Formats: sequence, C-alpha cells, structure tokens
Amino acid sequence: MTASSAGFHAPPRQRGLALIELAFGLGLSAAIGAVIVTMLFQLEKSVTDGGARIALASSVTIASQWLARDTRRALSTSIPDGGELRSTATFLWTEGAISVSCAYALNGTNLERSCDGLTHVIARGISGLEFSRSDSVITVEFDVSAGPGGREVESVALRVAMRYG
Repeated sequence: MTASSAGFHAPPRQRGLALIELAFGLGLSAAIGAVIVTMLFQLEKSVTDGGARIALASSVTIASQWLARDTRRALSTSIPDGGELRSTATFLWTEGAISVSCAYALNGTNLERSCDGLTHVIARGISGLEFSRSDSVITVEFDVSAGPGGREVESVALRVAMRYG
C-alpha cells in the first residue's frame, strides 16, 4: 500500500525560506549581536574601573607609607607648630653620624620625595597636599585621583607623631 493510495499526499518540495522566516532570523541575529556588544562594553568598563581603583589604592598606600616613615624618623621639620598649613614639608633626622633631609612637594599632580639630592615620584594623581603641625604631631592631607578623567577620588588624612630627639 502506497502513501497515495491511503489518501496521503507527499508535501511539495520546499525551495527556500519564506520571507517571514528570513526576517525572523535576521531580527534574532541582530538582537543577539546587540546583547554581545553591550556585554563587551560593560566588561571593558569594569576592567578600566578596576584598574583605576587599583592605581588609586596603590598611590594612597605608597604615599602614606613614605610620609609616615619619614615623619616618624624626624627630629625636626620645616612645618611651623600651631596648625599653619603648608604645601611642602621637609623632615630632618640622623642615621648614626649621617644627617638626612627629605622634602615633599607636588610637581603638577606628582608627589615628589627629595632626599639628599635624589628626587623620586612616589605617587601620581595627587592634589590638595597640605601639611600642618601641632607639637610633635604632623597632619598630612591630600586627595588622590585615578581613572579616566579622575573619576575615582580618595581623600587621605594622616596624623603621625615625630620622634623628637
């Protein structure tokens, strides 16, 4: 018994896609492409922001460590007692028979540490550097910016006691 004798007819041969199927396929492909492109842009932004946060944390840590280290060693400083704000500071101490002098100042947005003629940039993206002193306590305040356009900003305030001789 054949299909035609049972009342069944073979379907006609399909020769391509209907216009509606083609439009549906193109629309679905475009939607998937848009989602993928959006996800890639979000991933790039996350990586950029993460890098900015790391740079920010690094600058805060390094600047704070150097400033605290030199302040703790200091026997004297150029910062006058009484809370007057200064944008630069020099710390003096001795190591054995050797006198050491380290100065801090901004050069643009770079925090520079100059010790006995050698100058190093210890942090980048610094602004608003201010030193003040009350007796043996030195207060250092500054802002650190990182990322595209300086979007990530951290304000830092250190209070460190000098050792005094």
